[in-house]
Amino acid sequence: MGCSTTRNYQAKKEETLNAFALDKNDLYIVGELYDYHIKVKDNEKSYSNDEAKGLLDFLHSDVVKKVIGIEVSDIEHKVGSKRVNTRIKLNLNKEQLTEQQKVFLTNQYKLSEFDNITFDLFDVELVKLKNREQILQNGRLSRPAKANFVGYSETSEIDGEGLKMGVAWGGMAILIAPIAVPIAILTYPFQ
Repeated sequence: MGCSTTRNYQAKKEETLNAFALDKNDLYIVGELYDYHIKVKDNEKSYSNDEAKGLLDFLHSDVVKKVIGIEVSDIEHKVGSKRVNTRIKLNLNKEQLTEQQKVFLTNQYKLSEFDNITFDLFDVELVKLKNREQILQNGRLSRPAKANFVGYSETSEIDGEGLKMGVAWGGMAILIAPIAVPIAILTYPFQ
């Protein structure tokens, strides 16, 4: 018995990421459409992939001061879920990197070229930040990052019989409970 899954992409919406706020194990990104929470650890249990930890480690390092641009690929959202997947590419000013920073990037991230560093992020949580205006006030990016927010559903077929697994783009609202982030513990890596 064979099984195949097909992704059915819905309409794209333009998303603008306006601020990044960081604490020890979490990254919050304030967007126009949604806010995003990248959680690395919770009670010693990892909820994200190694790339998320790598991104947070990078944002806590002094190399973050050498970032000159942020690019975000499509933000893919499985309709009906509260999670997304994406890729973030941080463009670096390689002429300003010190030898120590190049060694750090080589050892930690296996980079041999120092133009950019890319992180594939899975299971990023969609959230609604109660204090998003305060985060924007403190950490607004001088050049916001643009991306497409793309919804998709999946259809599975078992021996030619289609099983609908998903809903249309407008068929389900995403219900997100608001959360407040303690502002006092946040840092803003791109400031």
